[in-house]
Amino acid sequence: MGYYAMAGVPQAEIESIRGLVHLSKTEADLLTSWSTPEAWDPNTGQRANPPGLGKIMFKVGGRPGLPVQVNLTKAELAVNDTNSKWVNQ
Repeated sequence: MGYYAMAGVPQAEIESIRGLVHLSKTEADLLTSWSTPEAWDPNTGQRANPPGLGKIMFKVGGRPGLPVQVNLTKAELAVNDTNSKWVNQ
């Protein structure tokens, strides 16, 4: 029995993943939707968070995948802000 953790992937990679683990159409669609680039928020003029930010699907064997949303604390957000050098120039 395999244990898998999957994040957003482009449509072009789904068939390769299906060679390793069974994915239903619903699971595959969810994973590819998470890989869509972020959009601009028309209200603020800022980039919105990407749709897959903090999302992961856990799958055990042939059971249905369990999608999970990970939310970082304020302290974790500060440590993981990889854009801070670009913004604070």
